Amino acid sequence: MKTFFNTTVKYQKQNDEGLLKEITEQYLVDAVNFTEAEAKVIEYLAPEVSGGVSVARVSKTNISSIIDNVITSLKNMYPHIIPKTGRK
Repeated sequence: MKTFFNTTVKYQKQNDEGLLKEITEQYLVDAVNFTEAEAKVIEYLAPEVSGGVSVARVSKTNISSIIDNVITSLKNMYPHIIPKTGRK
């Protein structure tokens, strides 16, 4: 059985005017434990974020599985879904 974690991350992103704005987003991560979930979300965002990523919260979810045809619905709830195999 898979285990999914909801992670909340904060990072700075440059807006259209060139100013840095703090962004807070949630990511759903398929991981074995809290440490792996945190590491995965940092690895996932590292190429896109120049400053650094702060993981504000990691919590275990009650989601037992993700059915392929509901991934679109989940993407509306979460900005990204990070599977064990990498970025999707």
